[in-house]
Amino acid sequence: MDRRQKASGSGAAPVTRSRRRTADPIAFGLQKLFEPILNEPVPDEFLAILDRVDAERDRRTQAGGPVDPSGSAGL
Repeated sequence: MDRRQKASGSGAAPVTRSRRRTADPIAFGLQKLFEPILNEPVPDEFLAILDRVDAERDRRTQAGGPVDPSGSAGL
């Protein structure tokens, strides 16, 4: 019995992604609408921000200082 079956307490077959997609026309429509966005490249400006956050987190970790759990690193 897999985790989904244990969580629901039933012995029914788990809902697969393809079955869910065809069973819910709204979800399918939204996926079809936004799927091209998932394939767009990440803007360079955003990647630069992520690099700065990572560098600041690494600097604070190496210095033994507190690391912001939100990941904002004081930016």
